Amino acid sequence: MPSSPFTPPASFGRCLPLLALTFGLAACAQPDRFQPPLTATPDTHLAHEPALSTAVMPAKWWQQLHDPQLDALMEQAMQDNIDLQLAATRVAASRAQSGLVEAASQPQLGMQAGYSRNANSAHSPIVRLGASTRTYDLWQVGLQSSWELDLWGHLRQQQVAARASAQASAYGAEATRVAVLANVAQHYLLLRHGQRAASLNHQQWLLASQHAALLASRERNGLLGKAAVERADAALALVQVRQEILERQNSALLNALALLLGQPPGSLEQQLGQASTLPLPPDTLPTGLPSTLARQRPDILQAEAELHAAVAGVAAAEADFYPRLTLSGHLESLAFNGHDLGMWNARQFSFGPALYLPLFNGGRLRQSLVLSQVQQQQAAIHYRQTVLNAWHEVDDAAQAWHSAQAVLAQNTLALQQYGNNSRHARRAYEEGSSSKLEWLEAQSAELDRQLAVDDARAAISQSMVALYRALGGNWPASAAEVAHG
Repeated sequence: MPSSPFTPPASFGRCLPLLALTFGLAACAQPDRFQPPLTATPDTHLAHEPALSTAVMPAKWWQQLHDPQLDALMEQAMQDNIDLQLAATRVAASRAQSGLVEAASQPQLGMQAGYSRNANSAHSPIVRLGASTRTYDLWQVGLQSSWELDLWGHLRQQQVAARASAQASAYGAEATRVAVLANVAQHYLLLRHGQRAASLNHQQWLLASQHAALLASRERNGLLGKAAVERADAALALVQVRQEILERQNSALLNALALLLGQPPGSLEQQLGQASTLPLPPDTLPTGLPSTLARQRPDILQAEAELHAAVAGVAAAEADFYPRLTLSGHLESLAFNGHDLGMWNARQFSFGPALYLPLFNGGRLRQSLVLSQVQQQQAAIHYRQTVLNAWHEVDDAAQAWHSAQAVLAQNTLALQQYGNNSRHARRAYEEGSSSKLEWLEAQSAELDRQLAVDDARAAISQSMVALYRALGGNWPASAAEVAHG
């Protein structure tokens, strides 16, 4: 009985020490040497401010405004925003790229089969040596395999870099989500403030119209000079111009919101076109501990993952200087007739290791290492820049929040005083001790102060959005698990 085709030859025993050494070296391949950078926590007073609390930040922080329309817009943005859809495709692409790198390190096995009709040229050397020129068939079926042994960690480091890049892409998608939701909230709050301002400005226009009409009547009766009437007409024109500007700004904000929701222009006119009250945040905002900022902001985690990938890229470039060992095998059946493919004597095979050692490549490996080292330096600088920028954004937003609170308190007190003055002017007009002109002026001054109060309220809402955006938006823990997946 013939021996099995898989029976190793006697010379195979000489290869065993080499194979044992190979697997031993593969076991010594360098591990992942990345250490997450330590993020210094600057001296911050966020936790000690009366209007900011260290309570856990809510994931849906915008719900503190208690505005159902804003809640609906946020949910719609998470579903239909184009930037988020693009970010999701980038995550899928980076994970597929990571899968390609993982697959390259696994044993490769393939099957081939073929048929060809052949004939030798009468002028070929083999015919001169006696081969026939008659046509013949050639049937072939077989298996081929190969496996590169990762002796120095080259493939492993490529896998680490690919996985880190996929994580960076996932964190980038979350950073995009935080930015999109913050933009939706900012545009919505600006829209509501603009609509409220337009409504108050219309009331101001009505008062200015009455004021101008009264002065014109007095001027016609010879009780007033022409200059006062001209000033009143100019003030009325300015109010009209401001109304047009506010309406144009509100229209632009509606279109900007529609774009954030992936909708065509004008699609939100019916839903948001009517004036509404200005949403206000609570007096105290839960912000969590400032020391957790580095783990809350996805852009910081993205920069860290990119640094991880760059470190692994340097390790892979270093390992590229060392030899590569590939195990390959080939087993096939070759016959002139298809029914002979199953014959024992139609078999042919080969197997064994192949060693590749780079000797000269014009400095390609050296420059590849230098490039990867520079990319690591860039990633480290970008990480430090991202962290520093995050702390600045948090500090600026917190200061804006407290400043807006103080301005609102001052304007509210002033509004009360102007309201009292308006009521006194009305009472004096009704009692006949004062003219209607003075009452109209008092009402106009009160409306001006009401606009200032609304501006302060809008500033508070905007600073709330900016603060939660700077703190990372408290993206859910499930997203972190997905990012690590």
